[in-house]
Amino acid sequence: MTNRQSLRCVIVDDNADYLAAATTLLQQGGIDVIGTAQSVSDGLNTVERLRPDIALVDVHLGEESGFDLVAQLSSHAGTAAVMAILTSTFTDLPVEDLTNAPPRFLPKLDLSGDAIRALIA
Repeated sequence: MTNRQSLRCVIVDDNADYLAAATTLLQQGGIDVIGTAQSVSDGLNTVERLRPDIALVDVHLGEESGFDLVAQLSSHAGTAAVMAILTSTFTDLPVEDLTNAPPRFLPKLDLSGDAIRALIA
């Protein structure tokens, strides 16, 4: 995953406009966005099917929680190797949702290919 062109990403967010903007931004930054999803179940299925290096997951997926998706990804044999990064318009993770080691987090305003590479380095 150290090669700039080798990072493959799935974005999970309930906002279609954000999905389009984030896809464009990350692709311009050298991250290959290979799929998107808008819910926990679609996100799990998409990640399982496409096997990206990274799943960029919104904390708030409508009525669902991105924390739930991250927990499912880390415990599911077919997706455990995928690196999950939570994202939000807020700049801090809600502490009450952290049950284990804090997941990687990137505020939406800081999103870029370089920011993702720095976070996983």
